[in-house]
Amino acid sequence: MNIFLCVCVCVCRCYSALDKALMRFHEMKMEGINKYVKKFWQQTYRGDDIETIEIKADLENAANRRWHNNRLVMRHRH
Repeated sequence: MNIFLCVCVCVCRCYSALDKALMRFHEMKMEGINKYVKKFWQQTYRGDDIETIEIKADLENAANRRWHNNRLVMRHRH
């Protein structure tokens, strides 16, 4: 029984570390995408009402499931 408990603790730690690494990877990729989108937007959009657009990823949790809710956000000039 003691070995089983140790294995369970180890698996939980590995799962937690992998989950954190994947979340950070997703954040880094979204930052890169948004940097590219901002640059492209500023080069192509000629209006004066919208400063830039970006993708926002909100983490959703429900019943032992997690997912990202992605949405497109416009930043207006004031």
